[in-house]
Amino acid sequence: MLKDIQKILSPETKILVLLNGLGHEDIVKQYVPEKNIFIGNTMWTAELLGPGKIKLLGSGSVVLQNIDASQTAAAQKLAALLTDAGLNANYSTNIRYDIYKKATVNATLNTLSALLEANIASIGQTRTALPIIKTIIAEFVAVAAHEEIILDADELIANIQKTFDPAGIGLHFPSMYQDLIQNHRLTEVDYINGAIVKKGQAYGIPTPYNALITQLIHAKEDLLIPTK
Repeated sequence: MLKDIQKILSPETKILVLLNGLGHEDIVKQYVPEKNIFIGNTMWTAELLGPGKIKLLGSGSVVLQNIDASQTAAAQKLAALLTDAGLNANYSTNIRYDIYKKATVNATLNTLSALLEANIASIGQTRTALPIIKTIIAEFVAVAAHEEIILDADELIANIQKTFDPAGIGLHFPSMYQDLIQNHRLTEVDYINGAIVKKGQAYGIPTPYNALITQLIHAKEDLLIPTK
């Protein structure tokens, strides 16, 4: 997409990356100066009902930070702008931690929803969901620790368990389900579980559960997405 819109990008165009997963900024840097890139994530839960129609479930938030040290004021201004728009944005002083934390949610709930073709509450009702989630998160914790990012596994697991409640967002089908099962589109698994696998290989840290999840999602892509 950035390649397609490069003609309309000026030297002052700012890019805010709120995509699920890890490492997107490395791709954006190929098209946009680092000082113009801001990274973060969003905890808004939403469903696309149609063109211009989005359904929000519950409340959410956005956190973001600048990559270039000289752009702190610009990042804070951007957070204020998003808050004025009702998106509850905050400036983060440790965005890598925030991104890893959100990625553990995507690596567990998004992938299991697509593989099991189930909403979040139904995933929570299965006998094997919690052991799978714990093992996926343990691999994330180990890889993050190598980068001096300290994740609390118990806290992450507890937060995921809270999402099982049907009165909250339990009836939601995550974005990977919407992409793969509903719309037969390729998923972002390579930037979530797949990213942890690549990092683990580079650091000498085993990540067998994330590797298997990545392979299973790709297998389902092969089955559901017609080849041209």
